[in-house]
Amino acid sequence: MSSVIPGVRLRLTATEALIITRGLFLIQQRHQIFAYTGKTPCCFPYHMFQERHLAVPAGCPFGISFLLSAARKMLSNKNGGRLSLTGFELAAVLLGVRVTIKYVRHGHVQPTWNHQCDSGKRLIRKLERYRKRAKRLFIRRYGRDAYATAAQEWNQTVRWVRVHYLGCRCVRQRGFLRKVLRMLVDDGVAVAKVGLAIRQKPVPGAKEMRRLVRLAFAETRRGRHHFGVMEVLNQEFGKTYLADFIIERRWRADHSEQIARKKHEGESEDATHSR
Repeated sequence: MSSVIPGVRLRLTATEALIITRGLFLIQQRHQIFAYTGKTPCCFPYHMFQERHLAVPAGCPFGISFLLSAARKMLSNKNGGRLSLTGFELAAVLLGVRVTIKYVRHGHVQPTWNHQCDSGKRLIRKLERYRKRAKRLFIRRYGRDAYATAAQEWNQTVRWVRVHYLGCRCVRQRGFLRKVLRMLVDDGVAVAKVGLAIRQKPVPGAKEMRRLVRLAFAETRRGRHHFGVMEVLNQEFGKTYLADFIIERRWRADHSEQIARKKHEGESEDATHSR
């Protein structure tokens, strides 16, 4: 595909080639792990356990081909020099630069020289000029509609690669854990509703439903069973377990309420007789 897409020629120094190669080599390594094992160990924590997020989007092979092509060209030109890159290969090179800057800034990769991140930012500005030039050549030859379709497939690839290959767990956004737990509870509520519908049992209100699902997760995390939270979120197993748990808890609550009501009525009768 890349042989029929117009490219531009540019010259890279040895230091610029090093910045690009470190990020692209990291992506290439993690893609090989996924290709051989089907696993993404560097995925963001919540997505790592959800099979639906592992589904490769339709445009991913298109984008991955340019990532691997750019990686091969950069690895064969480690010391810099002149090379020809298409617009999407330049976008892959830019992704490699941004990955290197991110990992150096977070301390996962040792900088080769001082102010390497500043050098990377200057390199991004340089590469963006060549990428825009290559974009104009592509549009001139194939039209805007063809470019829009190719760009959409490329953006799908970049989003998937960032989530599954470039997850960084050292920096958390504020409230990150709370968001993850909320997503887990949402999935648990959806599974529990399926189980209750099969049993033809009434579904509690939204607030009560979430409270009961949290109780089920808490009981599982305490090690009272031989399975964990992710097994509970499995559709086949979770709909039975969560439905049984909710029915039992609601029966306990109703039973306790009846006992309390009878006790209160008995105390009221005793007070009436004593008068």
